[in-house]
Amino acid sequence: MSRKILLLLGLSLIVLSSCELKEPVLPEWDIVAKIPFAVDDLILGERLVADSLSDTSSTASFRVDNSSILYISLRDSLELESISRETLSLKPEDLETSVDLDTLEMNEIADVSTPLIPLGAIFPELSQVTGFPITIPDTTINPPDVIIEPTDFSRIRFASGIATLTLANNLPFTIGPNSITPSGLIVTVRGAGDAGDPFATFVFPTPIDSAGTQSVSVNIGEKEIITPIEVSYEIPIVGPETFDVTNEILENSGFTLTFALDNVRAVEATAILEPQMYSDIIKIGYDSQTRLSKATIESGEILIDFVNRIDLPSTVSVTVPAITRADGAPFLFDFFIPTAGVYQVPIRLRDDELSNPDDPGALIDSIAIHVDAMTLRPDELVSVTASDSVEIDVSSDTLFFGGFAGFLAPDTLDIDPVFERDLIDYSGFDGDIELQQATLELTLLSGVFVENLAADIAVSGYHTENGVITDSSSLVLNNLVFVAGEPSSVSVSGPEIVEFLKVLPNDIRFSGEVRVSGNANLARGDNIGIRYRFDTPMIVDIGNDVTFEGDTTSFEINEEFREAAANQELQDAILSIDLFNHTPLGGTVQIYLSTDFTDNNLYDANFDSTRGFIETVTIAPAPVDAGGLVTTEGTNQVSFTLDAERLRLFEQRRMRVGYSFDVDPTGGFVTIRYSDYVRMLGAAEITYRIEDE
Repeated sequence: MSRKILLLLGLSLIVLSSCELKEPVLPEWDIVAKIPFAVDDLILGERLVADSLSDTSSTASFRVDNSSILYISLRDSLELESISRETLSLKPEDLETSVDLDTLEMNEIADVSTPLIPLGAIFPELSQVTGFPITIPDTTINPPDVIIEPTDFSRIRFASGIATLTLANNLPFTIGPNSITPSGLIVTVRGAGDAGDPFATFVFPTPIDSAGTQSVSVNIGEKEIITPIEVSYEIPIVGPETFDVTNEILENSGFTLTFALDNVRAVEATAILEPQMYSDIIKIGYDSQTRLSKATIESGEILIDFVNRIDLPSTVSVTVPAITRADGAPFLFDFFIPTAGVYQVPIRLRDDELSNPDDPGALIDSIAIHVDAMTLRPDELVSVTASDSVEIDVSSDTLFFGGFAGFLAPDTLDIDPVFERDLIDYSGFDGDIELQQATLELTLLSGVFVENLAADIAVSGYHTENGVITDSSSLVLNNLVFVAGEPSSVSVSGPEIVEFLKVLPNDIRFSGEVRVSGNANLARGDNIGIRYRFDTPMIVDIGNDVTFEGDTTSFEINEEFREAAANQELQDAILSIDLFNHTPLGGTVQIYLSTDFTDNNLYDANFDSTRGFIETVTIAPAPVDAGGLVTTEGTNQVSFTLDAERLRLFEQRRMRVGYSFDVDPTGGFVTIRYSDYVRMLGAAEITYRIEDE
C-alpha cells in the first residue's frame, strides 16, 4: 500500500513539473436598474379651468355640461344705470300772473233819505190861503229838484245792481195817476254832471194815499253815478181833495224820498268799500309729458312773491292742496300785505308728499296754488277798480323726487361705459381658434317698474396679453325689449356672437342706452342692471399656436441607479415613455427632464440644457365618434437611448420632469370635453454588468 502512495506522488510531481499554472476565472452577470416616474394627467378641462381665472371672485370661466363638454362661459351682473337725482326731477315753469279784484261787490251801501219835503215847499201858492178851506182838483205840480248826498261813496261805475226809491206820503191828499198825468208819479235821478240819460227813472203807477208809502225798483246796467245825486219829479194830485190850509199843514205835512242801492256789482268805485273777497288758483306746470300721480319731494323750493297794487290792505291765505308736509300737515300760509306792500312766501320742500287732492291716484299735470284774499274796510273814501290786483311772481328750483309713480314721458338713459377687466386667462389656448356656435343671454335686472323698457347695447371685447390689446371684436344689440319690474331675459345666438368670442376676450366693455316710457313707479337709487352670459361649447377648429402645459413633478433617484449611471461598463441606457392620448387633438409632446428639481416652470425659454434635456414625441388624435367625442384613448410608446452626457444627469439625487402638448391644426371642428386627457408614464432603465468578487 505504501508503494501505491509513493507512485501517485511521483506521478503528480511529474505532471506539475511539466505544466504552467493560470489564474482562476470568476463568474459575472447583467443587472438592470430602473427608475419609473409619472406626471399627473394633463386633463384638458382641469387645465383650462385651473388656468382660466385670474381672480377667484370672477364669474367668467370654463364650465362643464352634463356630457362633460367644456364651455367657455363669461358671465356677470352689471349695474348699467341707477335712477339718479337728475332722472327723478322736474323743473316747474316760472310764472308771472296777478289776482284781480274782479267785480266789486257793494252790498253795504247805506240808504240815503231826504228830509221831509213840506207842502209849503211843494205848493208855495197855498201860503196865500192860510186859514181857509181849499179844494184841489186833478192837477200836477212841479216842485224844485232835491239834492241827495251819500256819505259812503262818491262815484260808482256799475256792472249791475238794483236802485230803489221809496216815497213816504204825509201830504193831505193822494198822489198818483190823474187825468192830467195818467202815468202817475215820475221821479228822475241823475248824478252830478249827467247831461244825457238819467241814472234812473222811477214811475209810481198806483195812487199813494195820505200817510201811505210806495217803493219802486229798477235794474241798473252799465251806468255810472257821481254824487251829489239830483232828484227831479212832478207830483200828480188826485182830486178833488178838500182840506183847511194852516201853517202847521204847510210846514209839517209833506213827503220823504229814500234812495237805496242793492246787489251792486261795480267795475269801479270811490267809496268806503266793504271788504272784498278775491281769489285765484295758480297752476304751475312743467314742460314735459311726464305726469305724476304720487311722489315724494326730496328737496326743492317754490317762491311766491306778492306785490299789492290795490289801494287797500289785504289779508291773504295761500294753500297748496297737492302737497302735504312730511308730518301730514297741509301747506298753509296766512299773512297781511299793506297797501303798495310786498310779501314773499317760501315753500321749502323736504320729504313732502305730492298727490292729486281731488282724485287720489289720478295724474297731475300741474301744481295748484290757491290764493284767497280779503281787503280791509277803509276809514275813508278810496278809489278802486275791478282790474286792481295783487301781482304774483312764482319761481321754482328743480324739484328732486325720492320716488314717484305716474306716467313717464319718453326718455333715454345713457349707459355709462362699464368695463369688465381680466375676466379670464385662456392660458395656452389662445392661438388661432374658430368656434362653431355661441349664445348670449341677457337678463335685465330691473328694480324699477316702467311700462315700456328697451335697450340698445354695444359690447366690445378685447384680447389682451401682458396688458396690451392684441385683438378686438364688437357686438351691437338693438331694441332689446324687457319686461320691467321683474327679471326678464333675451337670448341672442348666431354668427355675430361666434365672431365676438372668436378673439377670446379678456376684457369686455358695455355701453349704450335704455329707453323708457309709460306708466312708471320709480325711486331714487333703484337700479337697472343686466346679467350677461356668453356661452360657447368647445367645438373648435384649431389653427396653430395652441399649447397646453402639464404639471411638473420631482422624483428620487436611488443610490443603485446613481452608482450605475456613474459606472463606465454599461451595457445599455434607455428612457422609455408611454403616452396615452384621450383627446381629439394631435400634435407633439415636449418631455422635459432637469436636475434643477426646484424649477416649477420647465417650459420657459430659459431652460438650462446643461442641467437637462428635452425629448419630442408625436402623438395622433384619439378615435372619435360621429359627434366628435373621443371613444378610446390612443397609445404612443417610444424610447430614447441615454448617451453618456444625458446619463450623467442621473447621478443627481433628484430630478424634475414635466411635459407640454403643442396642438396641431385640427383641420375641422372637434369637440373638447372636460375629461379629455393626455397621460405620460416614463421610466429610465440602465443595464450594466457586474462580477462576483
